[in-house]
Amino acid sequence: DLRYSFIDRGPHSMEIMGRVSLNKDEFQDAASIERNDVGGSIRYVYNRTYGLDLGVWQPITYDFTDQSLTKYSIDQKLAYSGYASFQPAMNIILSLAYARSQTVRIDTNAITGWNWSLGIDFLF
Repeated sequence: DLRYSFIDRGPHSMEIMGRVSLNKDEFQDAASIERNDVGGSIRYVYNRTYGLDLGVWQPITYDFTDQSLTKYSIDQKLAYSGYASFQPAMNIILSLAYARSQTVRIDTNAITGWNWSLGIDFLF
């Protein structure tokens, strides 16, 4: 991760993040998964009350090798998400989140969908 942030410059707070993720897992049956991604996100908060987070990332490689050493490339599309929040008090957060979802299968192209989440957090 590479991050830059500031807090309370006037009513503004922000964090910007870029990320490269390199992953390889090997299993006892000789199968393996390799997934490498690149992406970034930005978080902006106004007056410590209103917030917006936006993120985007792209899988560079996503390969599965089965126990017979047959390699499959898993199709993945650009992924993104957003999160809006309202914090009327220090112990209450109201939020709305959206993200693009995808299938992860070796036998088909990526099929995209979406998911929404409405949250109420009360901390006591």
